[in-house]
Amino acid sequence: MFEAYEFPATSQHGESVTLIAFLQFNANIQANGEAAYRLGPIHFSTMDGRPVDYHCLSGQFFCRDGCETFATDDEVVMNLLTL
Repeated sequence: MFEAYEFPATSQHGESVTLIAFLQFNANIQANGEAAYRLGPIHFSTMDGRPVDYHCLSGQFFCRDGCETFATDDEVVMNLLTL
């Protein structure tokens, strides 16, 4: 199962941007037959589809094409990254 979460960020130029976190949840079937979901990989991109990576040491997001960096203080995203 996949979910998308849009969150605000700021570019290194001070511009407001929206980034997208694509969350993957993996089903784990329990002994009683019910499915429990576990958070899998998280992928990030810009609104125009450019892939973005998160670097935990700097706390910033980087476009893979090397043209921009972004920062956010969105609590939901930061909590997901600590899982």
